Amino acid sequence: MRESIGATWIINIILFFIVVIISYLGISINYTRAFRVKNHIINVLEEKGNWQEAQTVLATQGADGETFWSRTGYDKNKITVTQATSSGAIGFARACKFNVSVPLDITIPVVNVPLKIEVTGETRSIYNGSGACGV
Repeated sequence: MRESIGATWIINIILFFIVVIISYLGISINYTRAFRVKNHIINVLEEKGNWQEAQTVLATQGADGETFWSRTGYDKNKITVTQATSSGAIGFARACKFNVSVPLDITIPVVNVPLKIEVTGETRSIYNGSGACGV
């Protein structure tokens, strides 16, 4: 009888660690996906120079008929893009920087605790001859 009670404790400990490891893997996979979305948005922003043109690029359909938003599963209204800095003297090119923030909402199923994590990043200085940075 004593051995069966001891084995129950060991099984419970093993199950606990399995749940912890699977939870860690799930969170890291979702974080990686959010990180990729943020990096893609930053790359498009640096290529196009302002947020309005970047939105049109992200909303266009690819060869598979899906947009960037439908392929990644993110809601474009939850992603925030703000203008970090804007500098430049009169008569010179204007440098713009943008902050991109992608939310990551995870609910831990066993204890039902919501985790809200923001994956943020900043673009390099974007030199714009027109002077329009636009968010």
